Amino acid sequence: MKFIKIFVSYMIKYLLGFLLIFVTNIVMFYVARSSVESYIIKQVETQIEDGIQTVENTVEKMDLIEQMLYQSNDFTKLVYTGKNFPKKDITLVKNSNDLLKQIGYITNYTPYMFCVFKDNDLFLSNSQCSITFPDYYGSFLSVRFSGEEDMDASGFKDYLFDRKKQGYRFLKADLIKYTYDGKELNLNDAVLYLADGSASYTSEAYVFCFVLSKESLVEEIWSDGQEKDCFLLIRDGISQKELASYGEVPESVMDEAYAAETEKGYHMMECLDNSLGWRITAGISVSYISRQMTAVQRLLMIYLGLGFAAVIVLTLYFSLGRYYSFRKMVSAFPAEEIEPDRKAGFNQYKYVSDYVTRLDDKRQAYRQQLEELKRQNRAIILESIMTRGISSEQERQVFAEYFGQEPEFYCVAMVSILQMQGEIAENAAVDMVNFLSRKKIAVLGNVHSGIADELFLIERFSFQEGNVSDLVPVFEEMAEAVSTQYGCVLHMAISAVGTGIYNISKCYEQAKCIVQAQYMCENETIVQAYDITASSLYENAVTIEFMNRLYTMLISGQYSNAEKELNQIEGRYSRAAYLYEANKEQIFYSIRNVFHTAILHLNVREGEGRLPLYENTLKCHDMTAAFRQSAAWICNYIGQRKKSKNEVLYQNIREYMETHYNDPGMSAYSVSQHVGIAEKYLYQFWKEQTGETFAAWLLRLRIDRAKQYLEQTDYSNEQIALLTGFASPNTFYRNFQKLAGVTPKKYKENRLKNKEE
Repeated sequence: MKFIKIFVSYMIKYLLGFLLIFVTNIVMFYVARSSVESYIIKQVETQIEDGIQTVENTVEKMDLIEQMLYQSNDFTKLVYTGKNFPKKDITLVKNSNDLLKQIGYITNYTPYMFCVFKDNDLFLSNSQCSITFPDYYGSFLSVRFSGEEDMDASGFKDYLFDRKKQGYRFLKADLIKYTYDGKELNLNDAVLYLADGSASYTSEAYVFCFVLSKESLVEEIWSDGQEKDCFLLIRDGISQKELASYGEVPESVMDEAYAAETEKGYHMMECLDNSLGWRITAGISVSYISRQMTAVQRLLMIYLGLGFAAVIVLTLYFSLGRYYSFRKMVSAFPAEEIEPDRKAGFNQYKYVSDYVTRLDDKRQAYRQQLEELKRQNRAIILESIMTRGISSEQERQVFAEYFGQEPEFYCVAMVSILQMQGEIAENAAVDMVNFLSRKKIAVLGNVHSGIADELFLIERFSFQEGNVSDLVPVFEEMAEAVSTQYGCVLHMAISAVGTGIYNISKCYEQAKCIVQAQYMCENETIVQAYDITASSLYENAVTIEFMNRLYTMLISGQYSNAEKELNQIEGRYSRAAYLYEANKEQIFYSIRNVFHTAILHLNVREGEGRLPLYENTLKCHDMTAAFRQSAAWICNYIGQRKKSKNEVLYQNIREYMETHYNDPGMSAYSVSQHVGIAEKYLYQFWKEQTGETFAAWLLRLRIDRAKQYLEQTDYSNEQIALLTGFASPNTFYRNFQKLAGVTPKKYKENRLKNKEE
């Protein structure tokens, strides 16, 4: 047999199956990679948006500086001053300059800020001030704009006012030279912000400028130093001219009309929606994204590698497992069954299918054989139990296993078929079983015994008669039907009703004796029941075990169980009235002696008068009713005595606790020793009587006594703690506040206040 082919086929099937699952890992790989890439791009976008928001906040602060300066009276006077500024008002310029220096610290984002006026030659900055701007410009301040020629002071002012009038807010300067704190500074590629924070028309009379360095703008928007292969371009929204840039901006992007969403090698982002009026274009290079994803891609590749390794391992594991299982199964087949078809080759599924088909063909035969063996075994056990009886607990268990719970009452019927043998006798036996089933006779089991004998174990119920007289007509009808159909003679015998399954052999002997006595009538069908008036199989229900159980129940006050025992006695003797009448006096005094013994044990006064007296006319029902009344009286007496005893015990415990509560060493153990009970029982008893634990009740008692001392005396907390049994004043103070809700001092004050009112 080429088992290697089977193993290879398993390998291929499992490998294909696991590879299909592995495909989902590949999909997850690309989904995860795409998600991480999107996350990186989103982070950069968020970073740019946050940077723009920061710049917007800074510009708002610049507008606030301009507004604050405009609110100054000195500055307002400068705005309205004409061409000829009186030197006596030089303090106005000085005060405005000092104010600008002070409020200029609101933002540390701009290195330099200044203000020029349209109608005069005044000049203010956060460093210096002047009343002759034409002399100041060129010496301490000069600006060169991109694409513009060098300007003098007048041209510079005209340029600023013209651009502001046209709505420009930001201007790019190629170079700004200015003096700050006595130092001459140069700033390349700077941005001038023309503040527009004042709502007054007078804002047209001056221009307030803030200088923004290119580096500070780029660092704010493009923080953490992005790679050089990324770029950032900031253009003015009105002029579309560049304000600032970072990195190598592609020439196509520099085109003012550029509006493409993608640039080769870059992931493009463009921000137009901002209060600055800027058009911001950013390009994140693909190589930068790849570098950021290096660690993630490495983890994802490891994930794919482990997934593929798992595919190989699982394929080998399941293939080998199934292969060896198949080999083990095939090795269990008979040797002559495993020869494959030489022409068709070996097919594992066809082989197993053919073998299972053969097993299925044989299943019905096996099942019938098994059922027949079970029936035979059941019949053998039943016949053995009937003939020998039950004498051990193991035999009881066997009976319960095959026939269910032991019947309370039962009888045995024996049928002897004469003048017929072999298969015809078996058919007649089957017909009899079916007949009894149709008549709803509770047959626990039947057995074919001997050559032509049939035994039936029939259950009897408590609501049926105490004899088998109701079964005789049924068996007579069955005998007539069978004898007519098969032309045979039937001798039938029904035993008396038995109680206790161990009496089953006696019932069998009764039925057997009747059938043997019928042999004299070989040509006549006879149905006969055992005469139960002559001999009965009922055992005497008032046994030693019964009296011991009843006595235990009486002295322990278990009325319901005692009532149940008496009801069972009544049921037994009601079904066998003749047995009760024959042994009435013995039954009565046996039960009465149990009650009398219980009364003596309990030391009940005048207990004898509570028991019934014997009379010859006493019926079974009246007798058990009288004993039930006596049982109720005894159990009630036990309950009352127990209650009285509990009341005495409760009073003893309480009195001891109320007189010794001031003893710090008092405990449940000491109290239990005093009253003579176990400590564990004391806990349980006190909880049942008071609903509180021993410790909780004692603590409440001590706190109640402490309240009395607080109301009636001037004792200190230390004295009261000592008088009420607390180990320390702190313990008293803590427990008092816990139970009373207030401190001892507060409690005493409240009580005194209530008395005064």
